[in-house]
Amino acid sequence: KEKFAGEICIDFEDDWSSDDAKIFSSFFPSIKRSIREVMKSFRPFVENGLSNNGFEYLGLDFILSGDYDEKNQHLLSREAYLLEINSPPSQDTATGLPHAEDVHNCVLSDLIKLWIEPNVCSNMSASIPGGWRLVSSYNNKNSAQSMVSYDRCVLMNRFRWAAFETRMLKLSTHDLSDAILTKRIQQKARIQFEYFSLTDEVFFENAGGSQVPNQCTSLMMSSLQNRDRSTIGNDSKLKARTNMKDLLNAPSSSSIFFGSNATSLLRNLALAFSGFASRPRYKISACDEIVVSDRNHSANIDPWVTLSRLTGAKLVWWESENDQLSIFNGLQKCISSKTKIVAISHSSNVLGYVYDIEKIVQVIKQLSNGKAQVVVDGVGLVPHRCPNLILSNPDWYVISTHKMFGPHGGVLCGSEEALG
Repeated sequence: KEKFAGEICIDFEDDWSSDDAKIFSSFFPSIKRSIREVMKSFRPFVENGLSNNGFEYLGLDFILSGDYDEKNQHLLSREAYLLEINSPPSQDTATGLPHAEDVHNCVLSDLIKLWIEPNVCSNMSASIPGGWRLVSSYNNKNSAQSMVSYDRCVLMNRFRWAAFETRMLKLSTHDLSDAILTKRIQQKARIQFEYFSLTDEVFFENAGGSQVPNQCTSLMMSSLQNRDRSTIGNDSKLKARTNMKDLLNAPSSSSIFFGSNATSLLRNLALAFSGFASRPRYKISACDEIVVSDRNHSANIDPWVTLSRLTGAKLVWWESENDQLSIFNGLQKCISSKTKIVAISHSSNVLGYVYDIEKIVQVIKQLSNGKAQVVVDGVGLVPHRCPNLILSNPDWYVISTHKMFGPHGGVLCGSEEALG
């Protein structure tokens, strides 16, 4: 019936006049016995719980069983079998069921009253919780007597738990302090670079070009010492394309192009749109518009300004902002069915703001009726995050390998649609 919709949650004293309440209440003694047995094993962990102040929120699932006398229509025996214990129980399973939500809310309310308020506010004493039936009590004053009642396994668990907490407290206050962790990370990172073996200085010019780790210089040296363009060279390029595909989560390794740097790749891409493109629909003319974000690096501005001058296409400046609403409002003003190219950066190299490229690409495609190609400068983002090009789906995406611990070079990735 409705009591069994979703999560089973019964108030044994909800309505003593109902037949259901009378039946369910008869299982309560069996449930109490099970809980007491659980507490015998669980008590050492709660009692020594320095981190939770002895408060544990458990969800116990029972199955109610009994022999039914059909002639007299009543239960002959009643047993509640414990199926599992969830710590803590998931509140999501009770969503939409008022009776189950009430139980969760009551427990969370007691958690605040019994633990959070007294520990946060030193002058506040613990409130008295309500709505609960005491099932098992334990007097820890007579510890010697209480320890006798435990079996050997429970005692060992008790000692192990206390030792574990003591060890964790020492680690948290000494060995794992922020300063020591930072120092260890620095030492581990710095020994990977030849540059840092010569100086203790901090290098701040990663945006211009990061230091190269020993693994990279070793491979570069190996390629110079073992030149064989037909075998080793091709194999190296194939591996490099595969690695870039994985790093960018690009559609395929065949969509990866290498160049001397990101600037030259963007310049060559812009020249291709001026008339060298093999597909006529990509050729820019005086009837078209090119939209350029003012938050771009000059490498993703100058080529499109030049393309506008060469073809006569209208250059539209997109004054982008740092909040989503302003971004999309700005796009609506700039993008039209005449837009053929939109040049934007994935993250601002001035302010560090990261743009939601996936949503921006969707909006641009919709406003341009699918005619615009989106060119994204990912040089500032990729050293810190994976761009996931399959998900964000820009037409063109460019990065610099020498700003992400690699050799001096650039990488351009084209979408399957852009590449044809």
